[in-house]
Amino acid sequence: MSLFSKFLGVVTVSLGLAILAVPAFAEFTATYSTDKFVTAQKEGKHIIVEVFKQGCGTCKAQQPSLKKAKTTYPEAVFLSIDFLDNAEAVKKFKVIKQSTIIVFKGKDEVARLVGETGKDKILAAIAKGV
Repeated sequence: MSLFSKFLGVVTVSLGLAILAVPAFAEFTATYSTDKFVTAQKEGKHIIVEVFKQGCGTCKAQQPSLKKAKTTYPEAVFLSIDFLDNAEAVKKFKVIKQSTIIVFKGKDEVARLVGETGKDKILAAIAKGV
């Protein structure tokens, strides 16, 4: 087997792994914009800001609780920030690590969780914004 054939085999295997990896991270979508956040604050809304990173196991573990909260609080505004792609928002919210959930009641921050995956703790924190 030639060196080129060996290389081609490695590339094929690598590409196969990359294709398999993509769907696992597709569940996270950034929805944050400064306008959405400011408008929600002015309206005194219950706001939940989730800071995630693609491939973060803790972020993925938080998703069932956030999904439950979206059902429980349909009037709340849920915003997601990609930790690596939105440095400005990460700095604005003083986030030091992905898997951070921040809850606001209008303009007041009422809860902040970092790395928490316990459903009861996440839902209790989110309830503080009502």
